[in-house]
Amino acid sequence: MRSNLDCGYALEDPPITVPWGLSRRKLAQILGGHGLRRWDNDNFVISCKSLTGLSHELQFRFNVDYGPNHYMLVLYQLPGHDIGQSFHTFQRHLELTFGSPSSSEDTDDSFPYYTWKIGDFTVSHGVHERFVLCETVSIAPPSYSPPLPVRCWRTLAYWFSIESFLIPRLVLLSLIPVLVAIYLLSR
Repeated sequence: MRSNLDCGYALEDPPITVPWGLSRRKLAQILGGHGLRRWDNDNFVISCKSLTGLSHELQFRFNVDYGPNHYMLVLYQLPGHDIGQSFHTFQRHLELTFGSPSSSEDTDDSFPYYTWKIGDFTVSHGVHERFVLCETVSIAPPSYSPPLPVRCWRTLAYWFSIESFLIPRLVLLSLIPVLVAIYLLSR
């Protein structure tokens, strides 16, 4: 079976297909009665079932850099699951839903990193270290790559920010008394 993501992400329980491009308000209207929780201003989470019968947490991760209604999906198990067993269970359900991965890479965490290209969507599954080993599955729509001007603007904004100018200068300024003391002692 090969799932079609163009129309949205299909949940099995609750039985709702969540279309892409929803605003935070519209997402809350659609899933609010089904246990949708607000994690913070840019993240919402729901306990649900998808991927051919797998129970998991589903996070809607909004990012304003991509536009007001752009989000990616992150699927994960709550802490306390055996990471190896969870990885293999997720992988089995991902393959049941999306077919064989388009690519796989070996990683340092003894779990491969799998990627599916489904139309313009990217589905990825892997384990990474974030204080402890964490498993994540992400589903990113085609527009979830910031446009070049946004990436360039961020870089330029840092280069010309107070931190990039002041911190090196403050370090140099703090060295002046030390350098004067060294000069005076060497006389």
